[in-house]
Amino acid sequence: MIKVVIYSFLILFSLRTFAVEFFEILNDPDNVILNEKFAKERLISGDLPAALSAIERVLNFKPTNTPLRLLRSELLIQLGNDALAKTELEALNKLPLGKNQKKQVSKLLQTIKDRQSLTKNSMAISYLASHTNNANAYPSSGQLEAVVNGNRIFNDYSSYDGESKTVSDSSIGTIITLSNEYDLETQNKDLLVSRLSVNASKGENSRYLNNNSFTFQSGMNLLRGRNYFLPSISYSLNKGETKADSTNLRLSSNAIYLIDQNTRFNYGASFSTLRYKNDATFTTANLGDGDTVDISIGVDRSLGDDLLFSSRFNQSTFKPDKSQFAEGGVNFLNSQANEKVINGLNLNLTKLISSSARIQLGHTLTLSKNKYPDQVADKIRSDRNNSTSLTLFFSGDEIKDSPIPDWNFMVSFTNTDNQANITQFDYSKKDISIVASHAFDF
Repeated sequence: MIKVVIYSFLILFSLRTFAVEFFEILNDPDNVILNEKFAKERLISGDLPAALSAIERVLNFKPTNTPLRLLRSELLIQLGNDALAKTELEALNKLPLGKNQKKQVSKLLQTIKDRQSLTKNSMAISYLASHTNNANAYPSSGQLEAVVNGNRIFNDYSSYDGESKTVSDSSIGTIITLSNEYDLETQNKDLLVSRLSVNASKGENSRYLNNNSFTFQSGMNLLRGRNYFLPSISYSLNKGETKADSTNLRLSSNAIYLIDQNTRFNYGASFSTLRYKNDATFTTANLGDGDTVDISIGVDRSLGDDLLFSSRFNQSTFKPDKSQFAEGGVNFLNSQANEKVINGLNLNLTKLISSSARIQLGHTLTLSKNKYPDQVADKIRSDRNNSTSLTLFFSGDEIKDSPIPDWNFMVSFTNTDNQANITQFDYSKKDISIVASHAFDF
C-alpha cells in the first residue's frame, strides 16, 4: 500500500535528532536541513500535509532531487491530488531515470489510472512443480503403536493403498485466481476485495499428491490512521484421492499497526469450521469434523536497508464435533481424541537482493497436545514439529534479456521433522517446489 511505501523513503532523512517545531520553520523557511527533519518527523507522526509542505520547500532549492520528487508524488496520491501527481510523474517519466525509479513511476501512474474506476478486476495464473521424499507422511520407525487386550504392541505400519514404505513423488499443478477490488471512494484506503481461486495438482507416481481445491474469499482493507484492518470470510472445498472431501468455512479479523517507519505490529483472530464428507471409501471421515479458534500476534522489523525480521506466535484450539455420535460409543471417543491445543512460533529473516529479488530463511516450531487419549495407542498424543525453509523470490526482469519480465518466481526448500510420542505420527520429510506466476488486469 502507498503509505507503507512512503515509510520506506524515510531513509532519505536518516539523521536522528530532536523534534523540529513549526515556529523554527516559520523563522527560517528556506533552511533545507530543518525542512528535511521536519518532513521526516511529520511522516512518522502521520501528518502528511505538513510533510508535503516541507518537501516542497526543500524542492525549491533542490529541484533536481528525483527521490524527493517521487516521494512528493506519492504523498500527493495519498492525499487525493491525483491530477497534480500525474503531472509530476509524467514529467519525471521524460527524464533518464534508473531502472527502479522507472518501475516506481509506472506503478504510481497505474495506481492513478486504477483509481479512476471504482472497480478493478485482475487474474493471476500460477504453475507449480514440486517434489517430496515422503508424500504419505510415513512414520520414521515404520511402526504402528497400539494397545490390544491391555498389552502394548508394535506392528508394521501401512498408509493408504497399503503402502508399507515411504513414497517419494513429484507433482505439477496450476492455480488460477480471479480478483475484484471495489474502491469505497476513499482513494484506495478502503477496499472491498473478493477472490475466487481454483487449484489442481497431480502426482507423477502415486495418488497422494492428487488434489483439487476451490476457494472463495471476500474481505475488506480498511485504513484508519496507522491501522490496517483486514476482516474477511472464506469458503473452501477440497478434494483428494487419499483423503475424504472436506469443506472449510473461515471468519477472520486481522490488523496491522504501523509503529514507525521500521516496525509494524500484527494481530488477529479467526474461527473456522471443518467438515468432512463420508463416502464408500471413507466411511468415518466425519470423525475429523470440528471447529478451530486461532489467535495470533507478530512483529515485523526492518534491520538496516536490506534486512527484514518477522516473528509470529499463534495458538489454535480445535474442538471436535462429537455431538453427532452416541456419547460413550467408539466413534464418540475417536472424535473426542482429536481435541487439541496447538502453539506455533514462526521466525523469518529476509534479505533484499534487489528491488525485485529477495531470499528468506524461515523456521517454524509447532507444539501440539491432545486432550484425550488416542483410541489405538491408548495414550495422549503430543507432537513437536520443526520446519525450516529457504526460499528465493525474484521477478523475470532479474534475468538478462528475459522474455517474461512480468512473471514472478519462487523456489523453496523445506525440511520438516515431526517428533511424536506415538510411533505412527513420527515422521520427517523434505520438499522442494518451484512456482511461476503472472498477473494482469482486465
